[in-house]
Amino acid sequence: MKVEKVKVGIVGLGMVCYSHIDAYEAHPDSEVVAVCDLNEAQAKAVAEKYGISKYYTDYAEMLKDPEVNTVDITTPTFMHSAMTIQAAEAGKNISCEKPFCLTLEDGMAACEAAKKNNVSLMVGESYVFMSTIMKARELID
Repeated sequence: MKVEKVKVGIVGLGMVCYSHIDAYEAHPDSEVVAVCDLNEAQAKAVAEKYGISKYYTDYAEMLKDPEVNTVDITTPTFMHSAMTIQAAEAGKNISCEKPFCLTLEDGMAACEAAKKNNVSLMVGESYVFMSTIMKARELID
């Protein structure tokens, strides 16, 4: 069975976006097809650096892009819930950087939007695999 290629639009082009782009580019079934940031110079620079053909300064416009089937949200935490809901309503699968949301209610609303719109939602909580965190968990247990 052939898996549909993950065609990613990344929103929020701060420090963390670079490791995400590198990871997508390392996998043969994924490709970053668009980037988005309010800072047009930053969006253009990241697109040029990685050979990404499209950049946006308006998240709603990127969500209209039919080539993008997955959105990677790497913006500040206070924006995660609303941006996740928008992506779900646009029919996009979602990967959201941690921390996921500021409140349980915001997180549940985002999860419900993904469920309602039949899209995948993943939160990138990689710190749980750090040796120091694993040791702390072991000591707590």
